[in-house]
Amino acid sequence: MSSRRIRAKSPSPSILVTTESQSRGSSSSDGGNSVATVPAPESKSSIHLSAFNSNLKKYASSPSLQMGPSLSSYEGQVSPNESLQVPIVGYEVMEQRARFTVYKLRIESKARGDCWFVFRRYTDFVRIYNKLKSEFPHIGLMLPRKRWFGDNFNRGFIEERIQGLQKLINSIVNSAELMSTPSVRDFFCLDEPPIYSDCVEESRAIFEALEDTIYNLRQQVREKQAELKKVHTKCESQAALIADLMGKVRSTTDQCGACGDKVQTLVSDAKNSLHEVQTQSSRMSSYNT
Repeated sequence: MSSRRIRAKSPSPSILVTTESQSRGSSSSDGGNSVATVPAPESKSSIHLSAFNSNLKKYASSPSLQMGPSLSSYEGQVSPNESLQVPIVGYEVMEQRARFTVYKLRIESKARGDCWFVFRRYTDFVRIYNKLKSEFPHIGLMLPRKRWFGDNFNRGFIEERIQGLQKLINSIVNSAELMSTPSVRDFFCLDEPPIYSDCVEESRAIFEALEDTIYNLRQQVREKQAELKKVHTKCESQAALIADLMGKVRSTTDQCGACGDKVQTLVSDAKNSLHEVQTQSSRMSSYNT
């Protein structure tokens, strides 16, 4: 449990700058990552920060995402009898080595008047479900099934899965017996609730730097696409020229039977060249899209 975390206190508007103030849209897209929020949108910046550091896959199974050394302080444990609400406030489909969905959970403590976030994958829910079912078989818990066929990243399917996961979370949170188990406390980060440090300016600087990085990368992509388009156009021009030459060669062959064999060899070479140019042109076209 060495991850460093953020807690956002509701009464403090300055804290909401990095956690909740940007929660307005219902869906967005950033590069290869599809982002959506259910039912109330939340900022996805903390997820994207870790993604840029290539650490999201690691932290997806951790209590929350690491932000920096200045966020490493904690306060007292959450009592098993403490009233909590744990809505799933968002998700993000990550396009890393293996495609997966990360769900954003907001742990709300009415007694403390604050909240914090944890990020979980479906496999994390499967683990906690299996463990609780083996330890408490008498408690009725339901887990949405894994989908073996079809698109697991379809928005409708993900939102339906969120409803099932939310029911599982509610069943756990409403049971003091389950809330006292180490596995549940670790899942929701109840023994080390994170506390927010005053580093809004630092976080803003990090996010601005990332925005600059994104802008530069997109600019490079545009330039590469323009170059590929030029190459594609040139390949098409060469292919047309070769086809025209092949037509002229055939016409010459018909008029001169004595040089037919030699011309036939030239035609064969031209066909091979045409095929190669068409293949390269097709590849350039696919890259450009």
